[in-house]
Amino acid sequence: MAKKREKPEEPAEITLSIRLTKEQREHVADAAKELGCSTTRLIKTAALERAVHVLNVRRATSFDFRETARWVAGLLFREPTFGLGDSEIENDERGEQGRSWRIASDSPELNLGQILEMAKRTAERDVAEDGQGGLEVAILPQRGTCCADLSGYRELLRVTRLGGVEFWRLVLDVGEVTFARELGTEAPEPIDPEAV
Repeated sequence: MAKKREKPEEPAEITLSIRLTKEQREHVADAAKELGCSTTRLIKTAALERAVHVLNVRRATSFDFRETARWVAGLLFREPTFGLGDSEIENDERGEQGRSWRIASDSPELNLGQILEMAKRTAERDVAEDGQGGLEVAILPQRGTCCADLSGYRELLRVTRLGGVEFWRLVLDVGEVTFARELGTEAPEPIDPEAV
């Protein structure tokens, strides 16, 4: 009886090679130096992260990336709406009382133009209460305070293309600092445990 030939085991690791131009090699080497790692480690981490990101976003998963992208785009590009607030007295984590504001349940949804008009009328009324004629008051939104215009979108597009994931990591780092007290949870583990 002939002995059955066993299928050879696949090695635990496989070596892949890539070709880089001199300029590309310099970019990789400079970035690896900035991060304090080898070029091999940087290339491996970048390839793994990109592969997992592509598969996560483009395949059907339990997390809806497209809907979340719509939500983020709405935060950045849609004009915000506002509500009229009611003040409440509440205790903070140290037991000290403070005033907080919440949108009243019966508040109409107001856009920025309506809010500015209300503020203008209030300012004119307050000025007129001293017996003097009301003054014309202009309340204008500060330039650059939201991304809801074409130039803001172009700037976001530019920094995303130039900064990629590193730029968005900075955005999330700012958010983490801003919401550190409320956050209380850590980000998920990196895709590559030896990630740079």
